[in-house]
Amino acid sequence: MNANDLFKAVMELDLEPIKTKLMHVESGEGWDLNKANAVEKEYRRFLCLMKLYPHEHIAPTFLVDTFWHYHILDTMKYAVDCEKVFGYFQQIGRAH
Repeated sequence: MNANDLFKAVMELDLEPIKTKLMHVESGEGWDLNKANAVEKEYRRFLCLMKLYPHEHIAPTFLVDTFWHYHILDTMKYAVDCEKVFGYFQQIGRAH
């Protein structure tokens, strides 16, 4: 996969359901739309770094880690999204 394909795969992920959960006041984090959008952008960068450097230990910021965990909680979506971006299920803390 070349860099353009990687970025395209990451940018095509539908992360709206994740942002909606994060913005929910009672069952999420109560983020406003601006914060959710900003962290989504950083999360996409984090996914690109994980793909570009699979053998490196890349630590996300606290907010990106929160976004990532909400993504993981939607296990079926996370599995499908990982397949699109990485070609396999990306486990927390493990490089392929």
